[in-house]
Formats: sequence, structure tokens, C-alpha cells
Amino acid sequence: MATPPPTHDRLLKKPASNVLASLGASTYPGGYASAPRPLRPCCTAFLNSLFPIMPLFLCLMSVAACDGPMQTVSLTAEDFRFTPELVQISSTSPLILTIYNAGREVHEFDSPILIIYAAKTPSSGGVTKPTGPGLVLEPGKSIQLAMAPPPGTYLYICRRKGHANMTSTLIVE
Repeated sequence: MATPPPTHDRLLKKPASNVLASLGASTYPGGYASAPRPLRPCCTAFLNSLFPIMPLFLCLMSVAACDGPMQTVSLTAEDFRFTPELVQISSTSPLILTIYNAGREVHEFDSPILIIYAAKTPSSGGVTKPTGPGLVLEPGKSIQLAMAPPPGTYLYICRRKGHANMTSTLIVE
């Protein structure tokens, strides 16, 4: 009869701390090879204060990193439509997108993927607190967004009740 192949169970019976000790390495609680050092309270407070502004910082840095002149596009939201319905831009230059509500009703600009790349500029007035995922625009008000989206096709819509067909497209080439 042939002997059964050796199993690795024998090798796995020793805990990692024993293996490290047999190699002359020191062990610490939690299985760390060296003692973990906690962050100083001042460092933790500083990092926690940066967390809320990090997305805005990353958007502004992506806009600043692009070479070339800024592209500007103006959209108008009015009476259940966006004008123009199709916008084509180049991905080589950052974009300033201005959205103006020329209608009599409140409109909403929503593009879940496009808004990720956008940073609201300080001159953005007329935007109320969003009730949904988009930016709510009061009649007669506008907002500016600075962005540098990668190439792709981005759909934007108005999510207000009764505005279901108010859609448009931004193509970045």
C-alpha cells in the first residue's frame, strides 16, 4: 500500500505567534509584526476636518490640471425642455457649465455621473436645497459648475413631477 500524501494540517496547527517567536521575531496583540502607534489627537482632528472638503478639492484640482482654455456652455431650462438638447465638447479643456432657469416653474438639473465631476463655483446663486439627487433651480436663477469630465455621453434630466420628458445630452469627445 502506498502511503498517503502528507497533509498540510500538521503545518497549520501552530498559531502565527508561535511561528514568529520561533523565528526570533517579536509579537504584539492583534497580530501586528510591530507595535501599532495611534495617531496624535491633533493629527486625527486635522484629517477629520479635511474629509468633508476632499471631493470639492479633487474636482477643483482636476479642473486646474487640464491644459488649454476653458470651454463655456450655457444651458437654459424652460417650460419642460433644456436648450440646447445636445451639447458636444472636447475633453482636452475644462468646462464651465452655466444653467439658467428661464421658465416659470422650479426646475432641477440632475446627472448623477456628471455631478460627481462638478464643483459649484462661488457665484452660484438661485440654487435651493436639493430635495432629491439633483440641483434645484428657482425661476430666473442660474448656477455655474466647473468640471473636467472624461470622454463619454452624459444624460441630464429634470426630476420634477410632470417634467419627465425634460432631458438632454452632453457628449464629451
